[in-house]
Amino acid sequence: MSDRCYAELVCAPWHEKKFEQEGFIRQVSGDDTPKGLILMTVEETNGIDNLEQLRGVPYYGKHGPSLSYGPGLFVSDGKQSVHQWRLYEGDSPAISVPAFLLDSSFRQALDDVELYWKTLRSAEKALAKLVITKRKTHNG
Repeated sequence: MSDRCYAELVCAPWHEKKFEQEGFIRQVSGDDTPKGLILMTVEETNGIDNLEQLRGVPYYGKHGPSLSYGPGLFVSDGKQSVHQWRLYEGDSPAISVPAFLLDSSFRQALDDVELYWKTLRSAEKALAKLVITKRKTHNG
């Protein structure tokens, strides 16, 4: 993606510096941010593709539309990164439905959405595990 857009993500606080290098800034976390994690945003980025290079760093987020593409969701469980287009309203993944439903591209679209949800669940588990481990280490 070479066009510029707004993006936000949720990550562990000790990974903050890695995302700052990509232009993200820590925000005051709201009720939607899970306890122990942080919200980071960037007003204009042309680089969520760079996030895929962060191995071992779980995160999830979304980006807005630009002149060249629509809004999307992105997630990494630390092992695998996934990008999925989303609906303009809300945070649900979008599926492109071809005129002929038996088209193989429709099956691929469903597989892509399934991979997004699977990776999101894995990222949420990885982040929760990191927070619990950090608390035990800090409190122990």
